[in-house]
Amino acid sequence: MGKIVGRVSEEEVKEIMEIFERKNALENLIKIVNPNENNQLYEKLIYDYNEILQKFQMWWSEKGDYYAWEGCEDGVWNIDFLTGDIYLEI
Repeated sequence: MGKIVGRVSEEEVKEIMEIFERKNALENLIKIVNPNENNQLYEKLIYDYNEILQKFQMWWSEKGDYYAWEGCEDGVWNIDFLTGDIYLEI
């Protein structure tokens, strides 16, 4: 793990965990649905994935601004879902 740059509340951990789990589930579904066999479902999954990706990115952006976490151009923030600690990974 990288350097701890902050911590979020239990409620905020729950928010990002729900978004993260939905994002992962959609990524996995996209991998197994054949667009040639079920294009309507595939298109819906892509639409939902883009929506959840926006929420995911917005959550990190809003929390990063609010808490003024340290960051860098090549770095990414990660969360420890058990503690709420935010890590800067380079």
